[in-house]
Amino acid sequence: MVIRERHIIDSAQIIDFVDLNYNTTCDLGTGGGMPGLIVAIAMKKIKSTMKIRLYEKSHKKCVFLKEVSKKLNLNTEIIHKNIFTVKNIETGTIMSRAFKPMPVILNLVSENFKKYKNIIFFMGGSGKKILNEALKEWNLDYEIKKSLTNDESFILNIQKIRKKI
Repeated sequence: MVIRERHIIDSAQIIDFVDLNYNTTCDLGTGGGMPGLIVAIAMKKIKSTMKIRLYEKSHKKCVFLKEVSKKLNLNTEIIHKNIFTVKNIETGTIMSRAFKPMPVILNLVSENFKKYKNIIFFMGGSGKKILNEALKEWNLDYEIKKSLTNDESFILNIQKIRKKI
């Protein structure tokens, strides 16, 4: 029950924010595949042509991700690289769950992504404070969705980011 709610349902709740007008979605620092694998499973029914790119620098985790993707016949691409070294990335949705602090990811997206549609963050109990801090440095166009799995948490869907001067 804990795994289902804490990881699977938590990861799946972002499905409404995944931009279906694009054919790729990126999961930054996917680790064990949350939310990337869960989104890939959902996309089999919603949009089977959607490729989920899972960026992970750990060899061991990449082996696991490849095995699961193969067994479940998922449309994934496991990218065994440090995402900070990859430049000119183009994608639709960018997902990030428990990877790096929000300011680090905003800088990464600003510097390494050439084109994207939106960024989805999983924000915990201190999420409002983190968002308010980020708004001091960044102009963000965003919407908030209450988390299905935790009353203290929310999902942040950012459409545009611009660094303040």
